[in-house]
Amino acid sequence: MEPLNQSRISDKEIDHCVHLLQKNGIKLVVFDMDLTAVSEHSRGQLLRSNVRDYVSKATPAFLAFVPKLQQHGFYLAIATHSDEAEFDGPIQRDTHILGMELATRLVHDCFPTEVSSAFSIVAYNPRVHPEHDSELNKYKRYHMRVLLAKYGVQGNEVAFFDDTLAVVDDCLNHCGIIHAVQVDENIGFQIDDVINNFR
Repeated sequence: MEPLNQSRISDKEIDHCVHLLQKNGIKLVVFDMDLTAVSEHSRGQLLRSNVRDYVSKATPAFLAFVPKLQQHGFYLAIATHSDEAEFDGPIQRDTHILGMELATRLVHDCFPTEVSSAFSIVAYNPRVHPEHDSELNKYKRYHMRVLLAKYGVQGNEVAFFDDTLAVVDDCLNHCGIIHAVQVDENIGFQIDDVINNFR
């Protein structure tokens, strides 16, 4: 599938951001999904009939930056609290889409196969896994543990973008992710989130 609209972001800006990540020793780039990669929130109740509209809200910066990251050999991931364990009551698989399926649909609709297939997706919400809702799994500790182990990277080799300050702070304080960046929830991931936070 052809990438969605990538207007307003220059190749020069993208190349500069790639250089900044390389300069800081980043190997893995992780995006939250709702209000980060996408400038809208699925709220765990996205209707299947609305999925195309949701995907169309992927930010221009996400659309433009990710293919360059893949081209330069960065590992890519989505770390989301959207979780298929939330299917319950009125939220059913035949009418709604969330979790792994939604995140997979997002990257497959936004990028060509060689890019979308490079993503790892961790779709997990500790609040709907009470048996796992421990200190080890709070916020996105579970996500980061899975991704660090999968790619054999250290926390200082990860760039993580998320709209929630509590999640960002927790990654800084408990996961060793020293390059955890809060994005503006009103607009999602922007190129300035890289330029302003990496030197």
